[in-house]
Amino acid sequence: FVFIAEMGDKTQLVALAFATRYAAGTVLAGVCGATSVAADGIAIVIGKVLGKQLPEKAIKYGAACIFLATGVATLGEAVINR
Repeated sequence: FVFIAEMGDKTQLVALAFATRYAAGTVLAGVCGATSVAADGIAIVIGKVLGKQLPEKAIKYGAACIFLATGVATLGEAVINR
């Protein structure tokens, strides 16, 4: 499902464009490296900083509220678009 949902996103289009010019292995290595470093690296740094600044209980309740709000919004959208 994730593969289908993400079809045609900017990363895939950039990879497609690079693959027309460079070797597939090189493009794959670059995309994997960039994705890991950029997305995961930023998340790790932010998580480390927030983890030191906020109490663990606030993080747990905040994450739970965001998760719940996302679920309610998704259900609401599904009902509206029926």
